[in-house]
Amino acid sequence: MTTTTEFTLTTDQQNALDSFYQFLLDPVETVFVLSGYSGCGKSTLVRHLLDALPDFLRSARLIHPKQPMYEVALTATTNKAAENLGRITGQSAITIHSFLGLRVNTDYSTGKTTLIPRNHDVMEGYLLFIDEASYVDKDLLNFVFKKTKNCKIIFVGDPAQLTPVKATSTPVFDAKFSGAALTQVVRQAEGNPIVDLSTKFRNTVNTGEFFNFKPDGHHIQYLERDAFNEAIKQEFTRPDWKYSDSKILGWTNKCVIGYNHAVSNHVTGNPHFQVGDYAVCNSFVSSGGKNIKTDQLVEITKITPGTICYDVPGSDFWIDGGLCFFMPASLEEKNARIRKAKAENDMAVVAHIETQWIDLRNAFACTINKSQGSTFDAVFIDLDDVRRCNSGDQMARMLYVAVSRARNHVYLTGDIS
Repeated sequence: MTTTTEFTLTTDQQNALDSFYQFLLDPVETVFVLSGYSGCGKSTLVRHLLDALPDFLRSARLIHPKQPMYEVALTATTNKAAENLGRITGQSAITIHSFLGLRVNTDYSTGKTTLIPRNHDVMEGYLLFIDEASYVDKDLLNFVFKKTKNCKIIFVGDPAQLTPVKATSTPVFDAKFSGAALTQVVRQAEGNPIVDLSTKFRNTVNTGEFFNFKPDGHHIQYLERDAFNEAIKQEFTRPDWKYSDSKILGWTNKCVIGYNHAVSNHVTGNPHFQVGDYAVCNSFVSSGGKNIKTDQLVEITKITPGTICYDVPGSDFWIDGGLCFFMPASLEEKNARIRKAKAENDMAVVAHIETQWIDLRNAFACTINKSQGSTFDAVFIDLDDVRRCNSGDQMARMLYVAVSRARNHVYLTGDIS
């Protein structure tokens, strides 16, 4: 069965759509995996099938009167991915954790996290989409099946992208569920060498073999450090620059914080936050029963410098007009205080720091992990920082994700050898 819409489906998108319709009508199959390379239009295809779904189900019910009329639930494994999915589809999307009623419980003595059900509810009769499925670990996958009934579950993702922290596999893709794969890249124009480079890094994920390549000098440029920094300065000081235009990518927090401070200094003349600045919250925080989500964009409405919490200097930040959080002067001092509290077995202090101290970042740079699911016109990648990763598999996944974030331009500096 085929449909028409305002855009033309690629051949493999149409084949995937047909396979999805067969899955919907199958009374036995409950899981469908829509996999594909970065930039192959997975989310766009989801939007198309959601638009066509009501008419399809009504037609199917004329032929099969017992065909279920599923309620659609759009979810993703991260807040950012849920926001992106909602923006692309024009429908509400939440995290899979919220949908299933799961909360993350942290053992602050070990740093280990576990999923805890908030209730005993079982979600029944849903057509459940789960985007960024490479981040689904074994525990979450078990809860997906345990907390659903009479549902059709659609995982969407790329098996070569980044996996959960400390994970070495992608359970959704390892399970060999039925589904469809997209391979034709539509994010970049045909012939754009970014497609070839990202595909090579994807192959490295699968084979473990790295490769040599020569930048074309236009879409992909290798720059010495000084020229790289100058290109960053020229890009981010453009008067018409927007958050969606470009991003500096690294592996470590220290690296991206350094770039954020440097660019902020070029843009505003001050490396530190000012009242009226917009910032990204790097991790979940809670105050007075109100929360700021990971990757949420917030406005700084007031700053009180010179405050001290648990002997750590910092400032109080008022966010979006009402919420107030302490932010330490540096990430190093925060981490040192956490280590001290752990050595003293004072887990209450560790919990307070982890959940109530805010970590605000400028939007100029972010870690590659945080960039997964986003698209920019240009990305700047610091290879010297990426090579600090001691896992060849994770390095390949990071480089695949980083390069494939770009529509038009990739700028590289440093070396991974």
